[in-house]
Amino acid sequence: MKGRTGLWCQELVALTRSKDMLSDAVLFTISELKNYAQSGSYVMFRSLVVHALLCLLMLVSVGCGQSDPVRQPVSGSVLFDGSPMKAGVIRFIPNGATKGPAAFGAIQDGFYEVAPREGVLPGTYRIEIEEELSLPFSIDDEEAYAKYVAGLKGKPFPTQAVPSIYNSNSQLKVEVAQFGAINKFDFDLLRTTKKMN
Repeated sequence: MKGRTGLWCQELVALTRSKDMLSDAVLFTISELKNYAQSGSYVMFRSLVVHALLCLLMLVSVGCGQSDPVRQPVSGSVLFDGSPMKAGVIRFIPNGATKGPAAFGAIQDGFYEVAPREGVLPGTYRIEIEEELSLPFSIDDEEAYAKYVAGLKGKPFPTQAVPSIYNSNSQLKVEVAQFGAINKFDFDLLRTTKKMN
């Protein structure tokens, strides 16, 4: 009896490791209980029910321990040449073994915050920071954009004031922690790279 219920418990654990096979595990359990009930042995049937409940309790506790990572809120400050960055964007790009989507937050008056709903999954991220370009039109106004470009008449388009070492070629990295840790990251950027080292 002990050997058969132990084997049954192992098979149930194997079946429920895959969410797609959960229905198979339920059918398997019902089938085994039905077999014991038809055999007429009340003691064996009761013993199997106890074993089944213990196995299911174990599966639930294991399943709860393997929950998906939760998005974490992040915040901090951004200084540019010692002054709070008036407006811009900060991006968290997954790096190395970190999987998951990138996240971004708006920088306003030197501060940024990414709320939990749009937050960052725990892991290592490369940081990209850009200052908002000062343009005389809304970024999504194509007609105004075309008119502005035509008016430049060969003059250069306004460039990003923040050096590429903080955005397209950024080496800035942060480690986002989980379990209620405070993920606060402050950045002090310099306009000229010669001040870097």
